[in-house]
Amino acid sequence: MLGFGPPRYSLKLGPRQAAWAVRSTDWRGRPRVQSIVVDLPSGLLRPSPVEPNINDVDALKSRLRALIGIPDGRQAPGWPIALVLSDLCVRTVLLNVDTMPSRSRERDALIRWRLEKEATFPVAGARVVSQVIGPRTVLVVMIGESVLRQYGTVCDEVGLVPVSVTATSFLLPNVARASTPVEEPAGWLSVLDEGFTLMIHQAGRPVFVRTKTQSPQILDDLVASLAFYEETHPGTPLRRLYVLSEEREPDALTAISKELDLEVVPVGPTLAQQAWRVPLDEATPTGALPAIAALAPKRRQAIPAVDLSGSHYAYLGSVCAALGLVSLLLVGLIVWNVREARDIRAQAISVEQALARVQEQDRQVQLRGQMEGVDLSDAAMDRLTTQVVFANDLIVKRAFSWTRFLGDLEATVPPRVSINSIRLDFKDAVIAIAGSALSLKDLTAFIISLEDHRAFKDAHLLHHRVQDNDVVEFSLTVRYQSQARGS
Repeated sequence: MLGFGPPRYSLKLGPRQAAWAVRSTDWRGRPRVQSIVVDLPSGLLRPSPVEPNINDVDALKSRLRALIGIPDGRQAPGWPIALVLSDLCVRTVLLNVDTMPSRSRERDALIRWRLEKEATFPVAGARVVSQVIGPRTVLVVMIGESVLRQYGTVCDEVGLVPVSVTATSFLLPNVARASTPVEEPAGWLSVLDEGFTLMIHQAGRPVFVRTKTQSPQILDDLVASLAFYEETHPGTPLRRLYVLSEEREPDALTAISKELDLEVVPVGPTLAQQAWRVPLDEATPTGALPAIAALAPKRRQAIPAVDLSGSHYAYLGSVCAALGLVSLLLVGLIVWNVREARDIRAQAISVEQALARVQEQDRQVQLRGQMEGVDLSDAAMDRLTTQVVFANDLIVKRAFSWTRFLGDLEATVPPRVSINSIRLDFKDAVIAIAGSALSLKDLTAFIISLEDHRAFKDAHLLHHRVQDNDVVEFSLTVRYQSQARGS
């Protein structure tokens, strides 16, 4: 199952050996790492950043099953692993740019353009990963997509899931992080898997990288590489060199130290124990150290290792933590909603009880009314409502003064306007007036007179018609305020 933190398993593949490492804890909760290394047949795996590496896929799968303890023909249960490849499987360069784009998409486009322009690597069909290590410097690592697919297919058929893919040299600085001052330049020499890689760090960041095929003259290659470094970085001489080599020969290390005037430190289990505080057997093979380094917790890594997998496994812990927090919030909301629902239910029960009491009182009132000869049924209440409305209308009509209304209307009618009919709507207090005027000017004067009178408002002309003799017939409505005159 996938969990938080780095994977518990790692696999390191090289042309000569394959290493398997497992991280676990003892009964006291203390971490421990177990590793095993097996030799691979010559020619089974040939490192290359462009061409397919595995010459016999079935033979490699059989070797891997034996290495991790899975019966032949069976698969591992989808273990997430950290896959470590040979340095010769990738191409590493340091690019200097005039302006570093802040957006990763723009930065990737610039890097690919530079690589194509300088013909450093065939970027078409390649996985290009970069890390910004300075204001104008970026570390670029490239590998062919076909190479990654071949390794991924082999792991998938064995039952392993590579959630991170890196190269040996990117893990070396984490092996001896506790024994080197960050301020001083430190060199890392890897002579593994038929490759030669020299990486020099300043202030914890790589400033020089060179990878080539291993030759018998390792010392000559190292001298040439350091000469080029001193030429490009004057004033920062290298004083300490960490060496990871399959051949643990003290004489060779002594020769390097005397020839180059360097402090040469062999990379072995002792340094790894100091860096990660994980007990390791002194007989741990050198080829297993990169696999063990891939299992180091992130907090104990000097710099994040370059990941070529493109997997989102590294973000799984943060995503799961966020989902856990959201789940807790949802549980809290559910608990709050349940408590609110209980309160609302209690209020509903209280309202239902009060309604039942009111209904019981209403029933008792109706029974008492029936005993006294008064009909209090719903039908009787409806009839009573109708009668009350009729009585109110009658009161309004009786309170209306026709004398006052006609007096107010007479005060607004001009001499050249005659009224033919008047229709009064008592409910809305709207008067419908029909009449005639000798001209449109007289009709306009009548409407203005109505608007100016305090007893009338909202005069609206409904329609008018001019006859042959210029007489204008009209009809209009106006709202009458019977109380306005007395105020």
